Amino acid sequence: MNQYSVALLVCLGVIVVLAALLYAAGRGYLSALTGIGELRGIMCQILAHTQNADLSLSQQRRVLYDAHKRLCAVTKGVEKSLS
Repeated sequence: MNQYSVALLVCLGVIVVLAALLYAAGRGYLSALTGIGELRGIMCQILAHTQNADLSLSQQRRVLYDAHKRLCAVTKGVEKSLS
């Protein structure tokens, strides 16, 4: 073997190693994108549940506030009638 064939084999080996590394990196990138997509879906579900909980709490807050106003009005009327 002469120097040119050795250099050619070394270059071919480097190209094969780089191709393998790029393939592995590409697969890792795709799996990372898939993982990010799954996390995004989970976060959207959590956000939807949180928004539903916030809506429910605000409705309950309104109901309790209305009940409180009515009770205060009734107790003030009772206090006035007792005086």
